[in-house]
Amino acid sequence: MSTSQTDSTWKSNSSEPAKNEQMLKAGDKLGHCRVIELIAAGGMANVYKVWHEQLEVVRAIKILKPGFSDESRGRLETEAKISANLHHHNIVEIYGMGYWNTIPYIEMEFVDGPSLKELLERYHKLPYQLAVSICHAVCVALQFAFNQDMTLYGKVYDGLIHRDIKPANILISSQGKIKLADFGIARPSEVSLH
Repeated sequence: MSTSQTDSTWKSNSSEPAKNEQMLKAGDKLGHCRVIELIAAGGMANVYKVWHEQLEVVRAIKILKPGFSDESRGRLETEAKISANLHHHNIVEIYGMGYWNTIPYIEMEFVDGPSLKELLERYHKLPYQLAVSICHAVCVALQFAFNQDMTLYGKVYDGLIHRDIKPANILISSQGKIKLADFGIARPSEVSLH
């Protein structure tokens, strides 16, 4: 995989300077993972490309930013619990959750390609075949999530609603696989958790 492909994954055009809020640096360790680089700075969390030393694979870690609220912690923990139950080829896989100096993080699949947002910024419009493929893959992922029964906080729920579909949350790997990401505000249908 090329550097330009991996550098573009998960990037955000946030107006906040990433360096001021970056708490991890290359070489830092979280569980079995060692940080390679910061790849995105979002409003609530940073995403890092990491190397899983035991499994010898590249992964991504999403970790809350310094000064996070209890609500942000709850959202990240809910995202991890929801996403860990969704095993589908069009949904970013979640492998686990941990804590680094009491700060929660999610270990997830690393997608080595751009977001739909980046593609649209670069090309302004996409070939209709690609646009249809992306829409179809996202609809398949949403239908899969909506049809899942899951236990969350000790209660069984029927169906899941993503609630944050946008180009930045749709990732396309270098092999052309389309993945839906960021279930941070997803909820079981007709339920408020936070």
